[in-house]
Amino acid sequence: RGPWMYDGEIDLGFGGALRTAATIVFNDSIFGWTALGGNLVFNGKILTIIPLDGVQQKIHVRDQTKKIDLSLEQDGFKINTAVVINPDGALKFTIENRSATKHSTPFSLRGLPTGEYKLRTGPNSVQTIHLDIDQPAIIPIELVGSFTTVILEKD
Repeated sequence: RGPWMYDGEIDLGFGGALRTAATIVFNDSIFGWTALGGNLVFNGKILTIIPLDGVQQKIHVRDQTKKIDLSLEQDGFKINTAVVINPDGALKFTIENRSATKHSTPFSLRGLPTGEYKLRTGPNSVQTIHLDIDQPAIIPIELVGSFTTVILEKD
C-alpha cells in the first residue's frame, strides 16, 4: 500500500480534511447546477464560483459531458473572489499569495477543450500554452505581489 499521506496521532481526520477540501460544482438532473463548498451563479454556460471550503485550493466541475479540475498546490484562490469558468475555453481567477514572497506556484488544470490558449497574469505577461482535454496541465504562475489575476482564453 505504500506510505500513508497523513501524519499525527489524534488529528488524522483534520489532516485528511485539509488534503481533500474542495469546491465541487455539478449539474444535477433534478436541481440543476449546484455547488458544494461554495457559492455558484450559472448564467447560460458561464459558471461563477466563490470557493468557501476553507482552503480555496481545488475546484471540480462535473456535468454529463464536461469534467474540469482546477488546483493550486501552494497558494489559494483569493477569499470571497469569484472564479469564472467558461467550459468552452476560458477561465478568470485571482490567486492569493499566501507566503507573501515572490515565487512560482504550480496551477493544475484539466478538462478545457484541446487547443492553444493565451495565459495572462498581468498587463505585460502573456504566454501561449497548449492544453489537451484528457491530460492534466501543470502551469507555473509567477506571483509577485499579494494577489495575481489569471486570465486564460482559447486562442
